[in-house]
Amino acid sequence: MAMIGLVVSLVPMGIIAIVTKLTSRGPVFFRQSRVGRGGQEFVILKFRTMYVGSPVSRRLDNPAAHITPWGAVLRASSLDEIPQLFNILMGQMSFIGPRPVPSVEVITLDERRRNGAHLLRPGLSGWAQVNGRDTITELQRARYDGEYARRLCFLFDLKILVKTVVSVIGRLGYTEASIDSVDEPESAESASHGVADLVESAVSLSARAPEMFGAHDTIGDAGEAVESSSVEPDQWGRQRTLHTSSTGLSA
Repeated sequence: MAMIGLVVSLVPMGIIAIVTKLTSRGPVFFRQSRVGRGGQEFVILKFRTMYVGSPVSRRLDNPAAHITPWGAVLRASSLDEIPQLFNILMGQMSFIGPRPVPSVEVITLDERRRNGAHLLRPGLSGWAQVNGRDTITELQRARYDGEYARRLCFLFDLKILVKTVVSVIGRLGYTEASIDSVDEPESAESASHGVADLVESAVSLSARAPEMFGAHDTIGDAGEAVESSSVEPDQWGRQRTLHTSSTGLSA
């Protein structure tokens, strides 16, 4: 399948390569060492989107000063990732899986080792990419990767593939702004969620009905003072606070 995708992409890749070369000084491709399956490093391929000499960082304080105008188009549309079809052909990546990260992203790599996601082959797109992409933190991405590892199956991959197409077309979750907080953002779930996700949410809400009548759950952001009788983190690292009163209802 990667070979078919590569053949189909040859013409678009040729056009992108020519425009990249004509619009800014430097090589057509960007190469960087990334951590793959089992901690093995490999060289990932992307179309260059930044000026030569720019800092290599996921978060940029002044993106416009480092990203070329043509590069901004490629990044927003994810077309800069097309050369990774070569990585897939070489067996270093797959179409769906945790995104490969540099070895300096220790928060992501440590959490992946804890949840088993490090044993998976990295992908062109993944569960974290369709659930916030650039708008979530390293820890949140790694926890989505862990969820993907637990739910791994063909239908789940197909679901992610469909969501990826929707996210790319709608430019959902794309930003070059810095994300410093390690807390859950206001909207980690993107607008690409469909009817199936709404049904899952309804079922989950029904199952929690007895708990909702017995206690009140409050999601507290970092720095927000919340009075509680007990506080414990949920699966995403957010605070789950239970308030009780003498009647058994939330205070």
